[in-house]
Parts: sequence; C-alpha cells; structure tokens
Amino acid sequence: MLTALAFGLGSCVWPISSQALWQHPATTFYLSLGACFLVGITERKGYAAGCGAALGMAVLCRPTSAIVVACVGAYLLWANRRWFAGYVLAGLPFAVILALYNGYYFGSPFEFGQTVASKSIALASTGSEYLWQSPILESLPGLFISPSRGLAFYSPVLLFGLVGAVLAWKEPRYRPLIPLQAATLLLILVAAKWFDWWGGSTYGYRPIVDTAPFLALMMIPVIDRVVSSRWMLSLFAALFLWSAAVQFVGAWSYSLTGWTGQWRDYDNPDKASLWQWTRPQIVYHIANFQSERATKKRLQQRYTKARMPILYLSPPE
Repeated sequence: MLTALAFGLGSCVWPISSQALWQHPATTFYLSLGACFLVGITERKGYAAGCGAALGMAVLCRPTSAIVVACVGAYLLWANRRWFAGYVLAGLPFAVILALYNGYYFGSPFEFGQTVASKSIALASTGSEYLWQSPILESLPGLFISPSRGLAFYSPVLLFGLVGAVLAWKEPRYRPLIPLQAATLLLILVAAKWFDWWGGSTYGYRPIVDTAPFLALMMIPVIDRVVSSRWMLSLFAALFLWSAAVQFVGAWSYSLTGWTGQWRDYDNPDKASLWQWTRPQIVYHIANFQSERATKKRLQQRYTKARMPILYLSPPE
C-alpha cells in the first residue's frame, strides 16, 4: 500500500501523466500493467503473454518503451524459455503494426513520428537536427538534483526504490525487478542524451516520468524494513508528505505561464533558470498558488471552447 501511495500521490505521474491526453498517460498505464504481469509471472499461466502485450502497447504509445521490452525479454530468455516464447508471441503483433505504420507514413520501419517532429524542434532550438546532443555531465545532475527538474526535489520518496534495488539482488523472489532496474537506468540515460533533457515547458521531471512505476516497485524489498523501523518510517512519512504536497501544487496550479513564462521560448529555457535556488519552480507555484490556479482554469476553458487539445502542461513531442 505504501508503494502504491508513493507512486500515485508522490510521483510526477499525478501532475504530468494525469493532466492531458498524450503519450505519458497511456505509456505509464501499459508499463505499469506489464510490470505487474512480470512481478507475478510465476503465479499464473498467461502472465508472460500479458506482459508482452502490455509492453507492446507501451511501445506503440512511446517508442522509448522498446528499452523495457528488450530488458524484460533478455531476462525471460534467461529465466524460462517458455515464458519468453509467450512474451514474444503476444508482443509481436504490436511490433508488426508499428513497423508497417512507420514504413507507410515515414518511409522506414525504424522512423517514428516522435523523431520526425523532434528533428524540426531540435533544428529550431539548437541549430542541428541531431537528437542526441545533450552532455551527460549537465543533464544527469539536472534530472536528479536540479531544483526545478530534479527527481530528488519533486519525488524524494521514490529514492527508497534505489535502496530496494540493491536489496533485490540478494533475494531470488525479487529477481523480476532486475530487468526493470536495467530498463530504468537506460531510460534515464536516453532522456539525458536527448537534445532537450529538461522536457520543454513542464512541471518536474517529465523526461523520466515513465520510470516512476518501476522506482515504486523497487521499493518493495525495503518496505518491510521501513515499517519495522521507527526512524525509517518517520523519514518515509516526511518524504512522502513533501512529495505528495509538491505533486498537488503542480496538478492544481501549473500552466504554461507563470514560472515558465520567464523563458524566451516555452521549449527552450535559459538553462540557468533550472538551477535557480532562490526561485525554483516549486517555490514559485506554492507562493502563487491561487493566481496560477485561476490562470490554469482560464486556459482550460479557452481550450475547451475552442475544441483544442489542453496543452497546459507541455506541448506534445
């Protein structure tokens, strides 16, 4: 239950994935469903196929989910070849559909709508169509400890998942979490190399929000120790309350104006603003909660009347 609360209320899935109909909501759902099947794969027949189908749908929603497909597939091939066969057969139709779609509309099975659109955005913002140009030494700290993008500031409760990830290697029953660890690491590295690692105009760590369900699951090996230790439970409670409060503020007040409005371009900030310790995004939205909430409502009403997509979190990629 604590892990579910940390995921649902303490992660940026609330202010990001739940706020608009675009890639992240469906991707998060199918990644979570696939992970659920994977964790329970020894309990019932058909779970391997369910995992393959769910992750196949996740790739249709967001191509980076192919990383998860590969990591889980490698694990199943090692653990049980019958599971692997069911996994591949269930996921194969989705791969074929995506390849045919990409080939018809973009000229290649390996060209995606996201990459086609992103090349023009990268060219306009950086002067180059190359999509993998962010320096790791700048982007990784930004995704983890930047006061206006870092996971450690927006969802510190999920850091318990890092402790659980270490413990998962010590007990065989937690082995299904190992491919999710590998997938999480690779998804973060891919996001860090992307030309706009900060995720454009958004609230929190949007580029790596797809890892939230995995980080929450990785808390499972450590959660019993948390409950049995007074100081660990107190720390967990404090970090959870902060994380949930931060997500509440974002879900109810974030719009494209306000803190983001200081940028010359919604998608291209002065990167120094992402490291402002005196005026970080969280503090701004807490201090201006009422006015930002009113602005958000006006934008919602305007987009609804115009029958336009509600892009009050971030433009689609």
